[in-house]
Amino acid sequence: MTEIIIGVDIGTGSTKAIAFDIKSTTILDSVHQCYPTDYHGNQHEQDPLSVYHAFKKACRTLTTRLPPHKLAAIVFSSALHSLLAVDKMGNPLTPCIIWSDSRSNKQAGIIRANQKADEIYRQTGTPIHPMSPLCKIAHIRQTLPEIFRKTHKFISIKAYILHKLGHEFLVDHSLASATGLFDIEKLQWHDYALETAGTSPEHLSHPVPTTHLLKVKTNEETRSLGISEGTPIIIGGGDGPMANLGSLTLEKNQGCLTLGTSGAVRVTSEKILKDPSKRIFNYIIDHQLYAAGGAVNNGGIVLNWLQTLFMNQSKDGKDYHKLLAEAAAVSPGSEGLIFLPWILGERAPVWDTEVKGIYYGISLHHQPQHFMRSGLEGIGFNLLNIAKIIQQLSGKIEKINFNGGLARSEFFCQMLADIFGVEINVIPQVDLSAYGAIVLALKALGYINNFDQAPELNKQLLVFYPNPEHAEIYQKNFEGFMELLAFNSAGSGT
Repeated sequence: MTEIIIGVDIGTGSTKAIAFDIKSTTILDSVHQCYPTDYHGNQHEQDPLSVYHAFKKACRTLTTRLPPHKLAAIVFSSALHSLLAVDKMGNPLTPCIIWSDSRSNKQAGIIRANQKADEIYRQTGTPIHPMSPLCKIAHIRQTLPEIFRKTHKFISIKAYILHKLGHEFLVDHSLASATGLFDIEKLQWHDYALETAGTSPEHLSHPVPTTHLLKVKTNEETRSLGISEGTPIIIGGGDGPMANLGSLTLEKNQGCLTLGTSGAVRVTSEKILKDPSKRIFNYIIDHQLYAAGGAVNNGGIVLNWLQTLFMNQSKDGKDYHKLLAEAAAVSPGSEGLIFLPWILGERAPVWDTEVKGIYYGISLHHQPQHFMRSGLEGIGFNLLNIAKIIQQLSGKIEKINFNGGLARSEFFCQMLADIFGVEINVIPQVDLSAYGAIVLALKALGYINNFDQAPELNKQLLVFYPNPEHAEIYQKNFEGFMELLAFNSAGSGT
């Protein structure tokens, strides 16, 4: 009988579940279930019950479609920085507040100005920003005191789902390391960060390793999933760290680049990369490895904006074929037009919700397609800047594993290779976070001894190499981009 592991990624926009055949080392099937996000100004929230129902439906659909099988384990990945308040019974007192919610911007500014801000960053590995539960809890305490008083626990969406399945409130070290409240060296809640947020360990989930093993309990919820009692559940980690595993970004000279609506550049490190300027994060993968890097708000969202602005297309449109074709008709460098893509504030490297985007170098001969190409180049320059910061701390990145919606465009992949000046390996279009969780499970269950023994899903990678002529043009424009960045950061007070 086929023995499988199900990897579940509870993402911001949907839950993905994939079935992995342990013997053949192949993905047998995958399912995803979407749920809405309520956007009200700077409030970005989801209904936790809708997320839970999507998880159940994804798992039930997947197991029903599969041939007869033995389920070796379920393992989780989850979006970072989610927060909801619950009572003693686990009933939500707030919606699930997702990473992009920025209503705690005021609290983040106050914490950043605190004399112990450096210690909080150094020990927790998380830049001080409204995305973090540290700032979100401080905001709830100050603006919603009645809810704060009634709160039994502040938990993640993953903890909510596990509790619905009959388990205590738990948080894996990976998700905990992205809260701004967790000491990533001592692997415990950080006293001063807790004091700053106005909370205590008793109001948070119990931290456990990413390989922590639970067992499926028989209750009404698990029966509806169709999963046998006693089936192992491995708690897993956060989506970014798990994506490092899923892309097999394990060597010192490798980087992992994920680019969807938002994006991130990360490396895998055996040590914490402490940046004196507090520009990058350090999130736990397991007890030996960290995912260090920077996340950006402005990825595919920029393409949505460009479509609306220059092509009269709906901002909800996801077909970028025409836009990319228009941009490809323009020479590299966009004839001197440079774009700083901070149209949605920015996380790395400035961690400032108030910074703004800029087009610079506009001339009479520039046409809409120049703005389109410059917009794409600006995304690349922003990510390159983060990569250069990482390299100052970890060493040169010589190749990048690239995944995400824009990885489907050969034009954009080649542009990235030219901008970064390194080899770009396009990873197969599988959910890397869910697969990374499976890799974690393979090691936790003893199927592999080390992560470098993890099976590659597709050894015939699509590889792009830099064009030296184009790389030289981009190097010049990147220098202009950095001057623009310095000017804009100074103007915003960052």
